[in-house]
Amino acid sequence: MTDVLILDNVRLGFVIILMLVASYFDLRTREINDNLWYIAIAGGVVINIFQFITDFSMEFVIMLSSSLIIAGIIGFTIYYLGLFGGADAKAMISIGMILPVFQPQVGIHPFSTIIVFTNGLILSLLPAVFMIGYNLFRIAKGENLFSGFESERVWRKGLAMVVGYKTSSPGGHFLLSIERASGTKKAFDFSPSKAGDDFVETAGTWVTPGIPLLIFITAGLFLMLLYGDLSSIVTLKILGL
Repeated sequence: MTDVLILDNVRLGFVIILMLVASYFDLRTREINDNLWYIAIAGGVVINIFQFITDFSMEFVIMLSSSLIIAGIIGFTIYYLGLFGGADAKAMISIGMILPVFQPQVGIHPFSTIIVFTNGLILSLLPAVFMIGYNLFRIAKGENLFSGFESERVWRKGLAMVVGYKTSSPGGHFLLSIERASGTKKAFDFSPSKAGDDFVETAGTWVTPGIPLLIFITAGLFLMLLYGDLSSIVTLKILGL
């Protein structure tokens, strides 16, 4: 039992360090060397083999297998749909290998990959809340945020207010343009391919923050460790439990 407790602490420490290092490189260079994920998978394999040797149980085999299947489904499905990058998929698989299960303070299941992923997605909505408030505040001050976008539909202007904002000064970090020229006028471009464009440092441009999803996934990990599963909380509230 002592060995299992030590392994649990090793798992937690390893996955925390892994995600912090990955987030650092993703923020700084927008690239993560694959060697980091090789180390993560290799380390996870060693930890799991050691647990098989010291405390073998079919329950753990089933939980580990289920965790890897879930991680693979989440990672590769979302990646091939183009909704997030390869590093995010590799992070999901690495978490599934290193920390297959974790019983949070609040949660209805122990699969860490699902908890971290859903926590990260929910946290990724926070910038949208900020941008809506910021855009409404500027409109209330009398600013014309949609100069040049007169031909755009109302719902597209509303979407722009949810996913971005109009820069008021040059400079900025991780800002991606969501506008393009359309003849003599402007139009919004919400294409996911914009994520690969250069960052914008021009005032008066509609932009969206290019914050890597991996940052939110890492935040979702810490939220799981400190509190629990946000999606479970929402589900329990809806069910009135």
